[in-house]
Amino acid sequence: MKDQLAMDLFSLWKKAPALQIALLLCLGASLIYISIYAWAFLCIAIIYLSSLSFSVLRQLLYSICLIAFGALYAYSFLPKIPSHPVSGQALIQILDKREVTYFGKTSLLYKISLVAMETEGGASYTNIPCYLSYKKDLPATHLYYVDPVTLSPTMQGGLRCKISKEALCIPSSKSSPLTEWRYKQKQKALQHLRNYIQEDKVYKLLAALTVGYLDHKALRYEFSKTGLQHLLTISGFHFALLATFCLFFLTFFIPKRPRAAVLILILGAYVLYLGPAPSVSRAWIAIFIYLVGEMFEIPTQGLNSLGIAASATFLSNPLEITQLGFQLSYVATLGILTFYTRYERWLRVIIPQRDLPYLLAMPKMQQLLYYFLVLIRKGLALDLAVNSLTLAILLCYFGSFPVMSIFYNLLIPPLFTITLFLLLVGFSLTWCPLLCSWIHTLNEHFTSILLSVIATIPSRLHLTLYTPKPSCTMTLFLLWGIFLLLLYGSSRQGASYGIFKLSADEAHKA
Repeated sequence: MKDQLAMDLFSLWKKAPALQIALLLCLGASLIYISIYAWAFLCIAIIYLSSLSFSVLRQLLYSICLIAFGALYAYSFLPKIPSHPVSGQALIQILDKREVTYFGKTSLLYKISLVAMETEGGASYTNIPCYLSYKKDLPATHLYYVDPVTLSPTMQGGLRCKISKEALCIPSSKSSPLTEWRYKQKQKALQHLRNYIQEDKVYKLLAALTVGYLDHKALRYEFSKTGLQHLLTISGFHFALLATFCLFFLTFFIPKRPRAAVLILILGAYVLYLGPAPSVSRAWIAIFIYLVGEMFEIPTQGLNSLGIAASATFLSNPLEITQLGFQLSYVATLGILTFYTRYERWLRVIIPQRDLPYLLAMPKMQQLLYYFLVLIRKGLALDLAVNSLTLAILLCYFGSFPVMSIFYNLLIPPLFTITLFLLLVGFSLTWCPLLCSWIHTLNEHFTSILLSVIATIPSRLHLTLYTPKPSCTMTLFLLWGIFLLLLYGSSRQGASYGIFKLSADEAHKA
């Protein structure tokens, strides 16, 4: 069995060397940030299995060097964090800001970096990321000298700053204008929606899809209890729809290669507008690599794109790997790219694949029914591929998993696509207020019905799996075991399709 697993890993690393590099870098960082014993075991297991199919010495040195570099690089970013509230004077840099409403009161939530802080006891801290809730509008074009400021650890393991009304808040040296530009553009987009959308719940959802964050606790709860919360964050699903929307119009005016370059510029501007987030950076880098391949007619590979995106995120800020958003985004995408094909083939036992001559001989109604069943099969395979690897992480963080989310994700996301499409059309018609108003009104009525369906799903259908929250070590072993179990035997099949092997005929049908 170990020899077969070694061959499976060899096949995976051969097809996606960038993924191997990203994994080893993240493992090295995890030795510093998470559980040294558990991750050390995983490092040894990967090196051992890989060395069975590679040159032992070469693979050993290669893996150790990457893991050591990842650990040292992550350690250089490790901030000194106080374990109890401290007060003093600080120099802060605003990284992002947005409006939030809590119990009817609106304030600004700033994502900041404490460039330097001197406490009253004489201790000093540098480059600490934290959040600040403040009613005054601080333009992000400057760094600020603040005295006094209180830094407190939160229950979630993060840090929060507090500034009193009487505190000095003096602009210091200039900072990047991008953050302030992003905030103002998002405020304009929100004002545009407010001019056309009357129902508050629908407005909050469309606002979340427009600016990338949700400020409505009831909506967040309704989507989370059905396992649909991933629809509320900007991800590859939203990027793919935007790229398709832009591509549809660009096809009529621009040839293929220049069209890819124009699309890169449009999506790049969209990324600057949204701001940094793991799911955004992953989707952007993957689409960027694909479009560059289209420009120069170079074939691209999804797993390599995922590895490049993970490596780029790691090198920009290794602390990202400790965030739930990073873990779910990359692990879910890894599950899709590696195991979707296998699940889809297994489900053909229930919903068989039909040859084209056989399909054409069917009556029209049976053909439509067959196409619907194929969509169900592919959607179910996608859900299973995602949840196979993310289940362990969700149980680790929340201790529960909505089982029925597998079925909700078959029905709701296709309808949700209509909301996103109408939202894009509405924003693209701002030059024609009458058409823009009609589209937004249509979207408001449709989205209101969709939200009512989600909110009124009978409670008896909310089948949820509850477990004691497993430790980080147990989660790691479970995740690694599932991955190897599903990977096992993948290299024993025919010609390539994805990272797995299918016959040429099966690959054509898939």
